[in-house]
Amino acid sequence: MAIETRLRGEVQVVIGDLDQVTYDRLIASPLLSWDIETTGLDWRSDRIATVQIHDRGAVTVVHRPQSRPERLCRLLSTSETPKLLHHAMFDLRFMAAEWGAHAANVSCTKVAAKLLRLPPKEQSLAPLVSRYLGIILDKTHQTSDWMTASLSAEQLRYAARDVLYLEALMSRLRMDLESSDRWELAAACFGHLPTRVALDVAEFDDVYSY
Repeated sequence: MAIETRLRGEVQVVIGDLDQVTYDRLIASPLLSWDIETTGLDWRSDRIATVQIHDRGAVTVVHRPQSRPERLCRLLSTSETPKLLHHAMFDLRFMAAEWGAHAANVSCTKVAAKLLRLPPKEQSLAPLVSRYLGIILDKTHQTSDWMTASLSAEQLRYAARDVLYLEALMSRLRMDLESSDRWELAAACFGHLPTRVALDVAEFDDVYSY
């Protein structure tokens, strides 16, 4: 699949993989907020339809990525560039299973919410953004056709909003974790995410059990 880049409003749409100019910009960022949309919930059989990345400036959406998008994989695996996700286990399992991509330097707002012992219904992105930032996320397009030949303006807006607020959200979650003396535990959990993903994709049972 050829790489194609075009602009739609404030969202940059890339087909197949990152182009070199975009990759160079993203890898130099002090933080990337990262999310994916998929054709379903099973990383063993469903496919990645989009990857959306926010770098404190533009939002880049990679639509219908290649079977192994080399620049995206390189960006995910570099330890120099921090990546922030919500429900990182979901995204990272998909990218490991479909692309063979191994993540480094990742953190997760859902893990942070769990360590704050928030109720399960309040651990999803929309309730967290509403609770901490007072912003309502419209999830109408969550189950839309993300493999369509051309993403609609509404789909692009949805994809962008899923990464736009992650940094501000983690800042608030970190304040609460620090006040409850759990930030170091959270950081250790984030560091374990790539190992846990590798174990899951390799289909190991619980290696920590007796």
